[in-house]
Amino acid sequence: MSEPLEIQPIVQTVEEPLQIQQQGGSVYDRMADPLSAIERLGEIIARSGMCNVGKIETGQLLAMHCLSQKTSPLELIKRYHIINGKLAMRSDAMLAEFQKLGGKVEWLKFDDKECEANWTYNGITTKIGFTMAEAAKAGLPNKGTAWKQYPGAMLRSRCISKALRMVCAEAVVGMYTADELSDSSVSPEDEKQLFTNNN
Repeated sequence: MSEPLEIQPIVQTVEEPLQIQQQGGSVYDRMADPLSAIERLGEIIARSGMCNVGKIETGQLLAMHCLSQKTSPLELIKRYHIINGKLAMRSDAMLAEFQKLGGKVEWLKFDDKECEANWTYNGITTKIGFTMAEAAKAGLPNKGTAWKQYPGAMLRSRCISKALRMVCAEAVVGMYTADELSDSSVSPEDEKQLFTNNN
């Protein structure tokens, strides 16, 4: 009489789900060839026309800035104007950076003749302003239409940059506003036409 067969239970194996590695950090941290990425992104920036950049080399410098700051070109144009190939920080971006660092501003005067505010940083409050008389002394109203069309906004822009260089230099780190670079082409109040392609 033969031995009875021993039947082994059927065990169904289930494959482990794939482990997907989550990659943290910026997309710039995962670039295999940063230099090639800068070259390609620079070409896109230059050819898009959105940043008033006519040269690919200038576009590549902006791309390098994006990479160093780990920000996108769209974020770049939220903070800067490009004037003759140079980055000019928007006055509202300067003010936002100042407030991010803990600074406070209390506007005292804001019209077409004078802009003045109390600027508080590190517990110290300083009253700083900029007047049309100062602008006229520097010949600013004669350098373009922005000072004639938006005098109050131009005064506010100059007041912000002047104040922050005095009380919180780290908010601007050597950057200039658009009107300081050109004194003509960009009105801080006209945010709809930030970049005009003059090429």
